[in-house]
Amino acid sequence: MQNLINAIGTIVSHTPMWVFALLAGLIYLGLSQTKDRQLSLGRVLLMPAVMTIWSVISLNSSLHSPLALMLWGVSLLLTVGLAWFLLPKTPVSYQAGLYHIKGSWLPLLLILGILSLNMPWLTHSRHRQIF
Repeated sequence: MQNLINAIGTIVSHTPMWVFALLAGLIYLGLSQTKDRQLSLGRVLLMPAVMTIWSVISLNSSLHSPLALMLWGVSLLLTVGLAWFLLPKTPVSYQAGLYHIKGSWLPLLLILGILSLNMPWLTHSRHRQIF
């Protein structure tokens, strides 16, 4: 148990401050998605578009490999296909140019899961002087 506490302390102490700001912003974003809301098509597509572009740029800047980009594309198609078949279909209503989207806790869980998986890389990046 003491080793776990020491490991967590090391991770937190070596984490750049901007990661905590990012965490706060992502938690706010995730919590905002737990409530029903009405959004324009642009707002609905904004976050997936930004995250997709960021993902491709990050992958390309770190690996410089056409094979990696191809595998990324294949994994994207597989993920979309699995999501299409496995996730429940929630009805989305459209009125007066706005989409009514039901709230869900799933986005917050996904955001926190992805960030926690990236935490070791974010912590390590401080020592490599990437940012």
